[in-house]
Amino acid sequence: MSMLAGRGRRPSLAPQQIAAGVYLVTLGKGAVASNVYLVGSDATWTLVDAGWASSAEAIRRAAEAVFGPGARPVAILLTHIHPDHSGSAGVLARSWEVPVYLHTHELPMAAGKYLPQYAMPLDRWLVGPVMRLLPSRTRRRIEAENSITDVVRPLDPQGCVPGLPDWEWVATPGHTPGHVAYLRRRDGVLLAGDAALTVDLNSLGGVLVGPQRVAGPPRYTTWDWPAARRSLGALAELEPRVLLPGHGRPLSARTAAALHALAQGRPPIRRRQRVQDFLPRYSGSERYRPPPRLYARLQWLGFALTWLGLSPRYVVTLEVPGRRSGVIRKTNLVLLEHDGEGYLVALAGESEWVRNVRAAGGRVVLGRRRRRAATLVEVPVKQRAPVIRAYMLRAGRRPGSAPVAREARDYFGVSSDPSLAEIGSVADRYPVFRVMPRPNPGASPGRHEEEGKDVRALSYHTETVIRRSPEDVFEFCSDLRSELQWNPKVKHVEKVTDGPVGVGTRYRAQWSNSGPTTVQVVAFDRPRSWETHATARGMRIWFRGTVTDAASGSRYIASLELLPRRLAWLVAPLALLAMRRQDQKNMDRIRQALESSTVTSG
Repeated sequence: MSMLAGRGRRPSLAPQQIAAGVYLVTLGKGAVASNVYLVGSDATWTLVDAGWASSAEAIRRAAEAVFGPGARPVAILLTHIHPDHSGSAGVLARSWEVPVYLHTHELPMAAGKYLPQYAMPLDRWLVGPVMRLLPSRTRRRIEAENSITDVVRPLDPQGCVPGLPDWEWVATPGHTPGHVAYLRRRDGVLLAGDAALTVDLNSLGGVLVGPQRVAGPPRYTTWDWPAARRSLGALAELEPRVLLPGHGRPLSARTAAALHALAQGRPPIRRRQRVQDFLPRYSGSERYRPPPRLYARLQWLGFALTWLGLSPRYVVTLEVPGRRSGVIRKTNLVLLEHDGEGYLVALAGESEWVRNVRAAGGRVVLGRRRRRAATLVEVPVKQRAPVIRAYMLRAGRRPGSAPVAREARDYFGVSSDPSLAEIGSVADRYPVFRVMPRPNPGASPGRHEEEGKDVRALSYHTETVIRRSPEDVFEFCSDLRSELQWNPKVKHVEKVTDGPVGVGTRYRAQWSNSGPTTVQVVAFDRPRSWETHATARGMRIWFRGTVTDAASGSRYIASLELLPRRLAWLVAPLALLAMRRQDQKNMDRIRQALESSTVTSG
């Protein structure tokens, strides 16, 4: 079996043409990655599925990359209503002024409400109990934000597909009551949604590593498993030649055979994984050697073990803003103590964290449960060899021992007891940084300079491109009072400190879903970024705005982190989901406000 566009590649927001007129856009990474498809027909096109609530801007950019600026579909088609497939349907349909089509059996779920008769296992175990704990007002607000009843239409019962005359829809109930797939018979292209996947989300290995194989939908999010199995058989009978799933890579070889085998319960057809696929091979001559997929998928576990104090004491978590996105990126690293100083060694060479550290001027946060601001100073190539040798011999390891031999061979490409000269011959490929205390961070540190803060935060970011200069976008967005011009949920914003906006500026604000709140500016770098801090409803909230150049104006990125306290953890995930969806709508409002000629800041 072959996976189009290469097996194991990282998901990309860039649209990839998979079949004639069909483009794939993968949103997210790992187990939460979701596929949407842009399908052209003559001079028009249609969007199939709509990703997460935060995916609208990414989908819009992908569509414009394929069909040109201002591209708008004739319709949005959904395979089913789940937050990873219908999340942005309402926002996009309203902004494009197009209908959303789905099966009649999905229509009751379009209201965004928890309906026990449509509940899947995850709903019964988690979503339902948590929703019942929420105040009725909060519950109604979440339901209203999720509702798409104003834009949905039922699919034609004869199987015709709006905007795609050479396609037909096929009922595939089971994952949800009204799940459908879309088929183009002339070339056997099948858009399967979650009825058939090419990653097994029912196994731990599938979730963590994602080996490519044909699989059914995840049981924990499936409404009726026997019906889902029958739908697999129905898809196999269609004899598709190209399977385009809701999760995983497209499948273009032995597609029908793989579906028949799955429907009949035979062992899956898949490529055998070798142990070597998961072992690091960093000793090549390339400037950057990507980490093994298993290591990348398990980074989150490393962060948790480090925070809990269960990883070796020399392991720390590095936090640094992404050089393009401004979003904080985390990496677990070995903090080496050598000759009374601390060092970090980049095993993967010119890795992402190295590039981000350079772009941030070396300003980072390091730590385990207790964190501290630090500055990383790059060590010249000629001085790296003693540090790298000490790195290999850390924690009392002896030259020539099995651990040292393996690390020397697989990571550095040197002998098991290398001389300084031997290490020096490859040192230019392995950046080394000396860890220095952050000098005088000031009385009002930013979010990521705060000493010893708890790191158990929930976070997300949204972004948009605005046809205005970075200076205009920064001046407008960095002043909280501008929110009065675009956010219908803000009741009051007042600047309570004197002077221009900058570090230390405080606002008194109130939104429709919160009480009076004090917001303080804790970092301010005109015209590129700013950060604010607030506490509301038992949660500490950090916000970071970043403005970068874009081809058509400016890219505005909003990043938010929540640190719930005590019982606020019970509702924090749902609160974060609601805020994320609201912020995507807010991005559209900000763009519209700034691209008008009447906006002012302050």
